[in-house]
Amino acid sequence: PGLRWVKARRAQLTGVCQSPSFAARPYWDAEQVVDAFRRFCEGKAQDSWSFWRAIDLELWLREFCDRPAGLEGVDEATALSASVPGAPVSRGTVPARGDELAPPLVDGAGRAVAERLLAEHAPNATKHLFACVRGRVYARLPVKTDLVGRGDDLEELFHRQVLPHVRPGDLVAIAEKPVATSQGRSWALDEIHPGRLARVLSKAVTRTPHGIGLGIPETMQLAIDEAGAPRILAATAAAAAGRLVRKRGWFYAIAGPAVEAIDGPTPYTLPPHNTHAKLGPAEPDAVAERLARVLRDGLRAGDGDGGASAGKGGAAVHVAVVDVSDLDARVLGASAGTDRALVHRLMLDNPLGQGHEQTPVCVLRDLGPLSPPPA
Repeated sequence: PGLRWVKARRAQLTGVCQSPSFAARPYWDAEQVVDAFRRFCEGKAQDSWSFWRAIDLELWLREFCDRPAGLEGVDEATALSASVPGAPVSRGTVPARGDELAPPLVDGAGRAVAERLLAEHAPNATKHLFACVRGRVYARLPVKTDLVGRGDDLEELFHRQVLPHVRPGDLVAIAEKPVATSQGRSWALDEIHPGRLARVLSKAVTRTPHGIGLGIPETMQLAIDEAGAPRILAATAAAAAGRLVRKRGWFYAIAGPAVEAIDGPTPYTLPPHNTHAKLGPAEPDAVAERLARVLRDGLRAGDGDGGASAGKGGAAVHVAVVDVSDLDARVLGASAGTDRALVHRLMLDNPLGQGHEQTPVCVLRDLGPLSPPPA
């Protein structure tokens, strides 16, 4: 049960392991801890409590060593020899404590920027605002937007609601759900008419608390329509063979990424998506390129964050379309020149949120190299 508890909270725990304070500790290599922890959650490594011990130590250090609480008017001798009355004082959530420690760990001019962003922006619940990847500290700024519907103009939405938060050099991640919805690739369940094959195959799918996947006839019918019945039958046979040897993932290895991107309704999703099933977005690379062009043009006109302007020379802003959940992150498409591996890493703990946050866009900003903590 304990290991299942850890796996179920992989997003929150990944956020702790990617926080600047965790990365600055001399006791471990943070990126190797993240890699090992994700392999463990995916069933590719043996069960181990070493991850939890490192995380537990990090939380203990945040609470008692980094910024210890003090009692006014009590000398050292009294504190050591007698009990001192007083109620426990809450010092915020785990992510809030970690984010408070981040600005001093940013080297150079990025420290002041980190302090400003911490004062002006709030991460989604259970998420860290800052992450450290490849020895550099990044801010992940969730952007709240209008609810996107079928046929909505994402380029207009980006110019109006995303551009004011963007500066030259930023990476911008957008969730695949609003992209697919705007393209008309999301349907209410009563708009989908599953056939007999879809009804039979959906019964063999294991449902999890994180999503039903193809576990209902409607989403299975979308998979059949997208990939074809022969391919889905072959994928089902592969999945059955995989179960015999305790190997997972064989179904989607055969069915393909388009089928893997299919989502069903979940109760925690923002309405009306809690009653919809959808395909993944069409042509995500092209979508990302168009949205990046909107941001670049806007920056040249001086319409970015705080009037940020890229000048006539251009603006190095990139956009990625991502499929992110509390289980995993995938980059489905990106504008030319985007560092997809970096986007994937920064989105591993799902800073977009998993429920009713209505923040389908996240601005990823490089603040500078991680500075070692003072001795």
